[in-house]
Amino acid sequence: MPWGAGTSPLTREMACSSSRAVPVFLLLCSAARSAGDSFFLPRIAAHADNIAGAAGKAVSAGLAGCCVTNWAIRLNTWETQVPLLQLAPVILRGERTPDEALREVLPEERREAFRLIS
Repeated sequence: MPWGAGTSPLTREMACSSSRAVPVFLLLCSAARSAGDSFFLPRIAAHADNIAGAAGKAVSAGLAGCCVTNWAIRLNTWETQVPLLQLAPVILRGERTPDEALREVLPEERREAFRLIS
């Protein structure tokens, strides 16, 4: 969609310059938290698939990267989201495929974050 759809001065300025050769960097965004999660923990299984899929797609499509964000009003503690936040970097750096990250990295990060004994 062209930038000229809006009426703000910034939008008009972008519409005027949209015919120029301007580099565009595309990112995919996934979420470590969203509506439907409990007050205490994100739905790790649902969000892990979303994050790994977005990171894998960004790599395969040659995009600039991905952003892992949070779409919830109430934030969980940082520690409960750490296992999810570790997925995208290992995929983007090429250290693991999305499937490998879900199978290897996620369980290890969960054990570390929650001090679980397997």
